[in-house]
Amino acid sequence: MSYCAVQMLGIDSTNLVEELDLVDQLGQVQTGATMQATVYEADGATPIGGVSWPVLGVHSANPDGRYVAVLPSVMQLTEDAVYKIEVVMSVGAVTLTQRINAVAEYA
Repeated sequence: MSYCAVQMLGIDSTNLVEELDLVDQLGQVQTGATMQATVYEADGATPIGGVSWPVLGVHSANPDGRYVAVLPSVMQLTEDAVYKIEVVMSVGAVTLTQRINAVAEYA
């Protein structure tokens, strides 16, 4: 897994979480994966309110290997608070989990 292209969460805005260039160990693009994203409070254990978690991502063919999950604008965020975004990618029997920190700001 590469990286998630989110480091700021826009308050009262729809946010996108992207997984770019999902490839296997041979470098082949993976188009049949599943993607789930959950936003947690700073403790990393408590999902934030306002949304039924996890949200599901979809494969986007431009470029191939790109996955996108939409985080809805109804997320209950506090300005300048730090949150943890957990992205879980599953391909066959392999599951990859990544957590990144994000700060909530007005966009």
